[in-house]
Amino acid sequence: MNSAPPLGHGQGQHINRPPLFNGEYYSSWKTRIEDFIQDEDYKIWVRITNGPLIPTNTDSKGKKVPKPTENYGEADYKMLGKNAKAKCILVCGLIPDEFNHISSCTSAKQIWDTLKNAHEGNLKTYEMNVDKRGEGNKEKNLGFKATESDKSDINDDDLTLIRRNFKKFFKRGLNSAKKKKTPPKKEKIAEKPQDRGCFKCGQTDYQIKDCPMWEVEWKKGRAEKEKKEFLNKKKNKKKNKQCMQLGE
Repeated sequence: MNSAPPLGHGQGQHINRPPLFNGEYYSSWKTRIEDFIQDEDYKIWVRITNGPLIPTNTDSKGKKVPKPTENYGEADYKMLGKNAKAKCILVCGLIPDEFNHISSCTSAKQIWDTLKNAHEGNLKTYEMNVDKRGEGNKEKNLGFKATESDKSDINDDDLTLIRRNFKKFFKRGLNSAKKKKTPPKKEKIAEKPQDRGCFKCGQTDYQIKDCPMWEVEWKKGRAEKEKKEFLNKKKNKKKNKQCMQLGE
Protein backbone atom coordinates (compact mmCIF):
# COMPACT_ATOMS: atom_id res chain seq x y z
CA MET A 1 0.00 0.00 0.00
CA ASN A 2 1.05 3.58 -0.55
CA SER A 3 2.75 4.94 2.59
CA ALA A 4 2.64 8.57 1.41
CA PRO A 5 0.27 10.90 3.33
CA PRO A 6 -3.03 11.87 1.68
CA LEU A 7 -2.97 14.86 -0.65
CA GLY A 8 -3.01 18.10 1.34
CA HIS A 9 -1.57 16.58 4.55
CA GLY A 10 1.91 17.92 4.05
CA GLN A 11 1.34 21.13 6.08
CA GLY A 12 -2.09 20.55 7.60
CA GLN A 13 -5.59 21.44 6.33
CA HIS A 14 -7.25 24.82 5.80
CA ILE A 15 -10.35 25.16 7.96
CA ASN A 16 -12.11 27.26 5.31
CA ARG A 17 -11.77 24.67 2.52
CA PRO A 18 -13.15 21.14 2.39
CA PRO A 19 -10.50 18.40 2.63
CA LEU A 20 -9.52 17.06 -0.80
CA PHE A 21 -10.07 13.40 -1.68
CA ASN A 22 -7.47 12.10 -4.15
CA GLY A 23 -8.84 8.58 -4.52
CA GLU A 24 -6.86 7.12 -1.59
CA TYR A 25 -7.35 6.97 2.19
CA TYR A 26 -11.13 7.20 1.89
CA SER A 27 -11.76 6.48 5.59
CA SER A 28 -9.56 9.39 6.63
CA TRP A 29 -11.17 11.76 4.13
CA LYS A 30 -14.69 10.63 5.13
CA THR A 31 -14.09 11.49 8.79
CA ARG A 32 -12.56 14.88 7.98
CA ILE A 33 -15.30 15.90 5.52
CA GLU A 34 -18.01 14.95 8.02
CA ASP A 35 -16.39 17.15 10.69
CA PHE A 36 -15.93 19.98 8.20
CA ILE A 37 -19.59 19.95 7.01
CA GLN A 38 -21.03 19.55 10.50
CA ASP A 39 -18.99 22.53 11.68
CA GLU A 40 -20.06 24.55 8.64
CA ASP A 41 -23.79 23.89 9.05
CA TYR A 42 -25.29 20.77 10.59
CA LYS A 43 -28.43 21.15 8.47
CA ILE A 44 -26.27 20.68 5.37
CA TRP A 45 -24.98 17.39 6.82
CA VAL A 46 -28.58 16.23 7.31
CA ARG A 47 -29.28 16.98 3.63
CA ILE A 48 -26.33 14.73 2.68
CA THR A 49 -27.42 11.79 4.84
CA ASN A 50 -31.21 12.08 4.38
CA GLY A 51 -31.48 13.64 0.93
CA PRO A 52 -32.48 17.09 -0.36
CA LEU A 53 -35.60 18.96 0.71
CA ILE A 54 -37.96 20.02 -2.09
CA PRO A 55 -40.54 22.81 -1.75
CA THR A 56 -44.03 21.28 -1.89
CA ASN A 57 -47.73 22.22 -1.78
CA THR A 58 -50.67 20.22 -0.50
CA ASP A 59 -53.31 19.47 -3.13
CA SER A 60 -57.07 19.08 -2.64
CA LYS A 61 -56.63 15.37 -1.75
CA GLY A 62 -54.12 16.15 1.00
CA LYS A 63 -51.11 14.88 -0.91
CA LYS A 64 -47.86 16.81 -1.11
CA VAL A 65 -46.85 17.76 -4.64
CA PRO A 66 -43.77 19.72 -5.90
CA LYS A 67 -44.35 23.48 -5.73
CA PRO A 68 -44.09 25.37 -9.05
CA THR A 69 -40.95 27.50 -9.25
CA GLU A 70 -43.00 30.63 -9.82
CA ASN A 71 -44.54 30.16 -6.38
CA TYR A 72 -41.24 29.83 -4.51
CA GLY A 73 -40.84 32.03 -1.46
CA GLU A 74 -37.80 33.11 0.48
CA ALA A 75 -37.93 30.03 2.74
CA ASP A 76 -38.05 27.82 -0.31
CA TYR A 77 -34.97 29.42 -1.80
CA LYS A 78 -33.09 29.03 1.49
CA MET A 79 -34.08 25.37 1.50
CA LEU A 80 -32.81 24.84 -2.06
CA GLY A 81 -29.68 26.86 -1.25
CA LYS A 82 -28.71 24.36 1.46
CA ASN A 83 -29.23 21.50 -1.00
CA ALA A 84 -26.90 23.20 -3.47
CA LYS A 85 -24.29 24.04 -0.82
CA ALA A 86 -24.19 20.40 0.38
CA LYS A 87 -23.52 19.24 -3.17
CA CYS A 88 -20.98 22.01 -3.78
CA ILE A 89 -18.91 21.12 -0.69
CA LEU A 90 -18.63 17.49 -1.74
CA VAL A 91 -17.78 18.32 -5.35
CA CYS A 92 -15.09 20.82 -4.30
CA GLY A 93 -13.46 18.11 -2.18
CA LEU A 94 -12.82 15.76 -5.13
CA ILE A 95 -10.04 15.54 -7.69
CA PRO A 96 -11.10 15.32 -11.39
CA ASP A 97 -10.85 11.51 -11.53
CA GLU A 98 -13.19 11.10 -8.57
CA PHE A 99 -15.51 13.80 -9.93
CA ASN A 100 -15.95 11.76 -13.11
CA HIS A 101 -17.45 8.97 -11.00
CA ILE A 102 -20.19 11.21 -9.58
CA SER A 103 -20.73 13.74 -12.38
CA SER A 104 -24.18 12.31 -13.19
CA CYS A 105 -25.44 12.56 -9.60
CA THR A 106 -28.12 15.18 -9.00
CA SER A 107 -27.98 15.45 -5.19
CA ALA A 108 -25.43 15.46 -2.39
CA LYS A 109 -26.84 12.19 -1.04
CA GLN A 110 -26.29 10.46 -4.38
CA ILE A 111 -22.68 11.71 -4.43
CA TRP A 112 -22.08 10.55 -0.87
CA ASP A 113 -23.60 7.11 -1.44
CA THR A 114 -21.70 6.60 -4.73
CA LEU A 115 -18.35 7.37 -3.11
CA LYS A 116 -19.20 5.18 -0.13
CA ASN A 117 -20.15 2.19 -2.25
CA ALA A 118 -17.11 2.58 -4.50
CA HIS A 119 -14.46 2.89 -1.79
CA GLU A 120 -15.86 1.21 1.30
CA GLY A 121 -16.71 -1.83 -0.83
CA ASN A 122 -13.04 -2.18 -1.81
CA LEU A 123 -12.01 -1.59 1.80
CA LYS A 124 -14.36 -4.30 3.10
CA THR A 125 -13.03 -6.75 0.52
CA TYR A 126 -9.48 -5.96 1.61
CA GLU A 127 -10.39 -6.36 5.30
CA MET A 128 -12.10 -9.69 4.60
CA ASN A 129 -8.95 -10.95 2.88
CA VAL A 130 -6.82 -9.78 5.81
CA ASP A 131 -9.17 -11.50 8.28
CA LYS A 132 -8.98 -14.75 6.32
CA ARG A 133 -5.21 -14.59 6.29
CA GLY A 134 -5.24 -13.87 10.03
CA GLU A 135 -7.45 -16.89 10.69
CA GLY A 136 -5.07 -19.07 8.69
CA ASN A 137 -2.13 -17.82 10.75
CA LYS A 138 -4.06 -18.45 13.98
CA GLU A 139 -4.68 -22.05 12.92
CA LYS A 140 -0.98 -22.49 12.18
CA ASN A 141 -0.05 -21.00 15.55
CA LEU A 142 -2.55 -23.20 17.36
CA GLY A 143 -1.16 -26.25 15.60
CA PHE A 144 2.36 -25.21 16.54
CA LYS A 145 1.36 -24.71 20.18
CA ALA A 146 -0.35 -28.07 20.23
CA THR A 147 2.80 -29.80 18.99
CA GLU A 148 4.83 -28.00 21.64
CA SER A 149 2.43 -29.10 24.38
CA ASP A 150 2.55 -32.65 23.05
CA LYS A 151 6.35 -32.63 23.26
CA SER A 152 6.18 -31.78 26.95
CA ASP A 153 4.27 -35.05 27.61
CA ILE A 154 7.03 -37.22 26.04
CA ASN A 155 9.57 -38.66 28.46
CA ASP A 156 13.22 -39.57 27.76
CA ASP A 157 12.49 -43.25 27.09
CA ASP A 158 9.91 -42.34 24.46
CA LEU A 159 12.36 -39.97 22.80
CA THR A 160 15.03 -42.66 22.70
CA LEU A 161 12.61 -45.11 21.11
CA ILE A 162 11.51 -42.51 18.57
CA ARG A 163 15.13 -41.80 17.62
CA ARG A 164 15.88 -45.49 17.12
CA ASN A 165 12.80 -46.03 14.98
CA PHE A 166 13.63 -42.94 12.96
CA LYS A 167 17.19 -44.14 12.32
CA LYS A 168 15.91 -47.56 11.20
CA PHE A 169 13.37 -45.91 8.96
CA PHE A 170 15.99 -43.54 7.56
CA LYS A 171 18.46 -46.41 6.82
CA ARG A 172 15.69 -48.44 5.23
CA GLY A 173 14.83 -45.49 3.03
CA LEU A 174 18.47 -45.09 1.96
CA ASN A 175 18.78 -48.79 1.14
CA SER A 176 15.59 -48.73 -0.89
CA ALA A 177 16.83 -45.65 -2.72
CA LYS A 178 20.12 -47.39 -3.55
CA LYS A 179 18.27 -50.41 -4.82
CA LYS A 180 16.18 -48.23 -7.03
CA LYS A 181 19.26 -46.49 -8.43
CA THR A 182 21.08 -49.77 -9.20
CA PRO A 183 20.55 -50.47 -12.90
CA PRO A 184 18.97 -53.81 -13.69
CA LYS A 185 21.40 -56.58 -14.51
CA LYS A 186 21.56 -57.46 -18.13
CA GLU A 187 20.69 -60.98 -18.93
CA LYS A 188 23.63 -62.91 -20.27
CA ILE A 189 23.11 -63.93 -23.83
CA ALA A 190 23.73 -67.62 -24.19
CA GLU A 191 26.82 -68.12 -26.27
CA LYS A 192 26.37 -70.19 -29.31
CA PRO A 193 28.44 -73.36 -29.14
CA GLN A 194 31.29 -73.29 -31.59
CA ASP A 195 30.99 -75.62 -34.49
CA ARG A 196 33.10 -78.68 -33.81
CA GLY A 197 35.39 -80.15 -36.47
CA CYS A 198 37.76 -78.94 -39.16
CA PHE A 199 36.27 -77.42 -42.27
CA LYS A 200 39.64 -77.70 -44.04
CA CYS A 201 39.80 -81.50 -44.18
CA GLY A 202 36.26 -82.31 -43.09
CA GLN A 203 37.25 -84.31 -40.01
CA THR A 204 35.18 -83.86 -36.81
CA ASP A 205 37.75 -85.15 -34.35
CA TYR A 206 39.64 -81.88 -34.12
CA GLN A 207 39.37 -78.15 -34.96
CA ILE A 208 41.02 -76.36 -37.82
CA LYS A 209 43.96 -75.18 -35.73
CA ASP A 210 44.89 -78.80 -35.02
CA CYS A 211 44.47 -79.99 -38.60
CA PRO A 212 47.48 -82.07 -39.88
CA MET A 213 47.00 -80.59 -43.35
CA TRP A 214 48.78 -77.46 -42.12
CA GLU A 215 51.98 -79.41 -41.63
CA VAL A 216 51.63 -81.22 -45.00
CA GLU A 217 51.10 -77.90 -46.79
CA TRP A 218 54.03 -76.32 -44.95
CA LYS A 219 56.35 -79.17 -45.88
CA LYS A 220 55.13 -79.06 -49.47
CA GLY A 221 55.69 -75.34 -49.67
CA ARG A 222 59.17 -75.68 -48.16
CA ALA A 223 60.12 -78.45 -50.64
CA GLU A 224 59.01 -76.29 -53.56
CA LYS A 225 61.00 -73.38 -52.23
CA GLU A 226 64.13 -75.49 -51.82
CA LYS A 227 63.68 -76.90 -55.31
CA LYS A 228 63.45 -73.38 -56.79
CA GLU A 229 66.56 -72.33 -54.91
CA PHE A 230 68.44 -75.39 -56.16
CA LEU A 231 67.42 -74.76 -59.78
CA ASN A 232 68.40 -71.10 -59.52
CA LYS A 233 71.83 -72.02 -58.14
CA LYS A 234 72.36 -74.56 -60.86
CA LYS A 235 71.34 -72.07 -63.53
CA ASN A 236 73.61 -69.40 -62.15
CA LYS A 237 76.51 -71.84 -61.96
CA LYS A 238 76.05 -72.77 -65.60
CA LYS A 239 76.01 -69.10 -66.64
CA ASN A 240 79.17 -68.42 -64.74
CA LYS A 241 80.90 -71.36 -66.41
CA GLN A 242 79.93 -70.15 -69.89
CA CYS A 243 81.22 -66.66 -69.13
CA MET A 244 84.57 -68.06 -68.05
CA GLN A 245 84.93 -70.10 -71.23
CA LEU A 246 84.19 -67.05 -73.39
CA GLY A 247 86.81 -65.11 -71.50
CA GLU A 248 89.49 -67.62 -72.28
